[in-house]
Amino acid sequence: MMPDAARSECVVRNMPELRRFYDFCRRLLVSACETNGCPLDSGYQVLHRRGIEMTTEERKARNEERKASKARIEQAQAATRAVVATGKCPDCGSGLKRNLSLTGWWTCEQRGAAGFRARADAPACSWQGFTE
Repeated sequence: MMPDAARSECVVRNMPELRRFYDFCRRLLVSACETNGCPLDSGYQVLHRRGIEMTTEERKARNEERKASKARIEQAQAATRAVVATGKCPDCGSGLKRNLSLTGWWTCEQRGAAGFRARADAPACSWQGFTE
């Protein structure tokens, strides 16, 4: 077994060769994908397109999508927090209960099968929301 210092020295010394080999493989893969379509399975195609060949515009679009998604989630959570503050279901007017299986999950107490509702004789309600 090679000592850690010798192993790291070996890696550092061989880094230019490794970099040239990596660049060669990358160019070969990119040229094969551009001419014949990606010869690898679909899982690797996504990684190849997103990991190696993602353009600046694609990165910007992905970041914008993430920001928009976070904004939508925050807006939905804020609406749920407002409903929870009232303590009443916006659909049927029954009370709310916290579902402890997931953090921040609130449901109407009339949600679910008759055995799980607060009043079995009242109609079911499907309202639920997340505050966190």
